[in-house]
Amino acid sequence: MLFHHRARLLLGVAAVSISALLHSNPGFAETVTGTLNVTASVQQDCELGTISTLDFDVYEPGQPNVAQADIVVNCNTDGTVTVDLDDGQNSTTAGQRAMKQQNGSDALIRYQLYTTSTRNDPWTEPRAVPVTGGDDIQVTAFGAILHTLTTSAPPGEYSDSVTVTVSF
Repeated sequence: MLFHHRARLLLGVAAVSISALLHSNPGFAETVTGTLNVTASVQQDCELGTISTLDFDVYEPGQPNVAQADIVVNCNTDGTVTVDLDDGQNSTTAGQRAMKQQNGSDALIRYQLYTTSTRNDPWTEPRAVPVTGGDDIQVTAFGAILHTLTTSAPPGEYSDSVTVTVSF
């Protein structure tokens, strides 16, 4: 019975010791804290969709002629992009675009691109365009042959290539 009593006493002391360990400060006198920064970024990403041809069809020298082309832009987030049209491959003066005769001659038909259908605002600088993420945004370039600068043109096919740049 003495053994049984000692075992109980040891179990009681062990239980008190374990309880004291669980409920006491483990010996740390001070604490410090810091901040874990958590970040993420969503980058705007845009792409050009369809770019239609600006087709003046048949031009009669000395007569006004207009056309338009659509440029489709699609971005993954809301925001504003800029759309820029360069002066084309055949420009001889900054801001003046020209179509060149395709047979190798130097004959030119001068034209201009505009930001509005009234054709009173030449497209000479990047144009800010609001976009909605996931939606196709249509930007229209309005063109006019500058009949005052192209009073004659030999028969034939004329063309130019204008680079479209979207910045975001």
